[in-house]
Amino acid sequence: MKSIILTILIFASTVFAHGQSNSWKNLTPLLSTRVDVEKLLGKPKEDKYFCCKYETPNEYVSVEYVTDKCKEGWNVPKDTVLSLRVSTSSDVGKSFEDLKLNESNFSFTGDDAFYGTWTNAEQGLQYYFSNIKQELQSITYIPKKSDNNLRCNGFPPFTPEGQHYAYERFDIQNKIYSKKDNLFGIYARLDSFTIQTSNEGNKAKGYVLVYFDNKLSLKEYKSLFDKLKAHIFNLRKVSPEKITVIEGGMREKAEVELYILPKDYKPPAPNPTLPSPQFMK
Repeated sequence: MKSIILTILIFASTVFAHGQSNSWKNLTPLLSTRVDVEKLLGKPKEDKYFCCKYETPNEYVSVEYVTDKCKEGWNVPKDTVLSLRVSTSSDVGKSFEDLKLNESNFSFTGDDAFYGTWTNAEQGLQYYFSNIKQELQSITYIPKKSDNNLRCNGFPPFTPEGQHYAYERFDIQNKIYSKKDNLFGIYARLDSFTIQTSNEGNKAKGYVLVYFDNKLSLKEYKSLFDKLKAHIFNLRKVSPEKITVIEGGMREKAEVELYILPKDYKPPAPNPTLPSPQFMK
């Protein structure tokens, strides 16, 4: 009896170690390395800044690697697999129904070209379809929500269901213009954005995601952040129910991302590339 129980335990531990939902051919984000990938797939056909493309007779595989420990917010070594996007000839073109997927297990985001990304954050899976959910293009294996214990200090939780296509993106600081002119330019973009959001009626909501860099003091950026909110809510009298302003943390350059999303979509998640004070533990 003891030997049977021991066998079951060994089998279960093997399944959990090597049969995870976000594993593809035993390659798993945050666990596998470039060495593991190339032992299976050989050398990449294309290698551009830690994003490598591999080909087999039946698959196209794009692997994103960690560029350095904590660089992407994960406390894992350089050259660890961050994600794997796989297009398999046997699955490409299949529909949501063909794959027997349960829509209630996924969050959805789409774009104006009718491509849709369906994300299961708990399992660490993303399905990418054309025609919303009619023709599968690829499956991406990503970190799971339970992997957030590996997030580095200064980074928010990994929230893949909050990754959306930005309506517009622009830099906060343009060296050609003065700070005053830059600010007026931002105000003009925000005015256009609030009008467009208003035109969507009650079916959509706007989001302003603001990222800072380390070129100005945190105090200066906090002041700018408050000015943007005051312009939207105090001067333009926009309801916070219509537009939400989010402080996204720090990146290599200060920028603003604008989103107009259906109300049933998850809000856009901050995705800083540098450790940020507001996310320190």
